[in-house]
Amino acid sequence: MIRTIEFGTLSAMLIDFVDSGDGLLYLRMVGNEATVNAIWAVLSSKEHRSKKWSSPVKIPIPGQSYAKGVALQKSVVYKTLRTRLPSGMIDLVLLHPRLTVAEDAPSGFYLLTYDDGIPAGFFERLNASLSIPLKAEWEAWLWEQGRQPQTRQALKTNTVWEDRQRVEKTELAESIETPIQRLDSLGQVVCYSVHCDGPYRAAWLQIIREQLKLGIRLEMDPYIGESNGYVNDTWAILPVSLSDQEGWRLYHLPDDEMLLEAPNLPYLLAEARDNLGLPFLLEEGEPC
Repeated sequence: MIRTIEFGTLSAMLIDFVDSGDGLLYLRMVGNEATVNAIWAVLSSKEHRSKKWSSPVKIPIPGQSYAKGVALQKSVVYKTLRTRLPSGMIDLVLLHPRLTVAEDAPSGFYLLTYDDGIPAGFFERLNASLSIPLKAEWEAWLWEQGRQPQTRQALKTNTVWEDRQRVEKTELAESIETPIQRLDSLGQVVCYSVHCDGPYRAAWLQIIREQLKLGIRLEMDPYIGESNGYVNDTWAILPVSLSDQEGWRLYHLPDDEMLLEAPNLPYLLAEARDNLGLPFLLEEGEPC
C-alpha cells in the first residue's frame, strides 16, 4: 500500500516514516519537484517545528478519522538528501542527526535499517557506547536477547512519609527493561533505539552473565544454622534471627567478616550484586 503525505491540496508519495515524541526521525517521500519542495519548506520553517498537532503537513491513516501530524524537532539541523529519478520526480529524505554515528553516546544510539536480521554496525556501535567490555562473537545473542524484556529483582529507594516525616526507604522491586526497542514506523524502514546506561546497563550485564553462566556459585548446605544455607570455600549466605524476625547474612569466610544483612534472601542477593558486585548463583542455578 502506498501512503501519501499531504500539504493542503498538494500530495506526494510517502515511502518511509519514523516519528518521535518531539519531532520526526526519518522521512522519505517521492513526488514532483514543486510539491516535494513545498512540503520540505513548510516542515523546515521555524513556525511549525515540534507542533505536530497543528502542522499543516499530514499523513492520512486508513481507518482513522484524523490524519497524523508531521513536524521536525525544534532547533535541530536535519540532513536533506535529494535524488532526481529517471521519471523526473524527486526522492527526498529528511534524516535526524540522532540516526548518525556522530550522535552515539553512553546513553545509547539509534539504528535505521531496511534489512532483515542484525543491522549493519550494531555490534561496533554497542561496543563503543556500552561501558561493558564485549566480544564480537557475542553479537548474535546480544541482538537477540537485547530485544527481549529483562526481568530482575533490584533495590529501589523512594521517599515516603512516616510519622509526618519524609524518609528514604529502600525496598526490593521487580525491574523490567528492554535494551533494544523497535520504534513505530511506516513503510519498509525499521528503526531501533538501543539503550546503554542506568538500568539498561544492568540489563545488558544480566544478559551477559546468563549467557556465559558467570557468577559466584554457592551450594546448599543443610547443616548450617536452623535451615539451609549456601556456601563455597570463600562465601557463606546464612539464615539468622534478626530481633523478632528471620533474616539472612553474607559472610566472607577467610576472615569471618559479615558483609551484609538483609530481611530476606532475594533482598540480600540483589544488594550483593548491585552494591558489592557479587553476582551469586545458588545451587538451584537461578541467576541472582
